[in-house]
Amino acid sequence: NVLAILWNTREITHSPGPAGLEGGYPIRLGANGAQVFLPEGISLERAIQINREGQRLEGIERIDEDGTVFFTEKANEIMKSLMGYDCAKMRLSESEDRAKELSSLYKQFVSKHGSRK
Repeated sequence: NVLAILWNTREITHSPGPAGLEGGYPIRLGANGAQVFLPEGISLERAIQINREGQRLEGIERIDEDGTVFFTEKANEIMKSLMGYDCAKMRLSESEDRAKELSSLYKQFVSKHGSRK
């Protein structure tokens, strides 16, 4: 990606959050940075809708403008029942502490139930 920008190749790749958008998008990279590059027939509004639908399937209800993540009720219930982790929403400032907490709970879960590889 750095070489695409440096050499202004304008190659098409994929990136999370271009222009502050939620989710991942195809982009064109060049000296002017990343520009969203959608397939013909897909509007930016539709691409945003697709990303939001996908993130709900992955357990994220929404992300506010300040970066606060709201998890779906189903995802939160699964995490509570499996690992005792209760997190309906997470502010960006809490992410490091939440990651440490979740890592600890996951290690406990694996030691109790074993790893499934």
